[in-house]
Amino acid sequence: MARGRSDAADLTQETYRILYTKGADIRDPSKVKSWLFMTLYRLFLRGRRRAIRFPQDSLEASEWDLPATGPQSECQLDGLLAVAALQKMDEVFRVPLTMFYSEDLSYKEMAAVLGVPVGTIMSRLFRGKEILRRQLETQALVA
Repeated sequence: MARGRSDAADLTQETYRILYTKGADIRDPSKVKSWLFMTLYRLFLRGRRRAIRFPQDSLEASEWDLPATGPQSECQLDGLLAVAALQKMDEVFRVPLTMFYSEDLSYKEMAAVLGVPVGTIMSRLFRGKEILRRQLETQALVA
């Protein structure tokens, strides 16, 4: 069924793992062999359905699908542009972003330093990242 030694071994191992974990639920011990074959077959079908839904191609086979990138695209986002965009932000969003990314503080530590609830910190970080992302996208379009 598996058409490959390693795939067959994986199916067999998974079948015996299921037998080990659920073997006590088998009502008639004389039917263990048919239970094993049925479990193996169901695992095989589940794997086939997954392979159809989520096909895996090698990177070489799908190379033409990848976007072409040049040396310019990797250098578009300059650290100085990010710092400049961060400096233009409102202090309410800039401070938590700086504390989180530069000082590696946790949400609880930032909340204690700023005297606000943790939920407020999370909200400000989320909105601050969105504002920063929009500013950087705007700068990239202008440049």
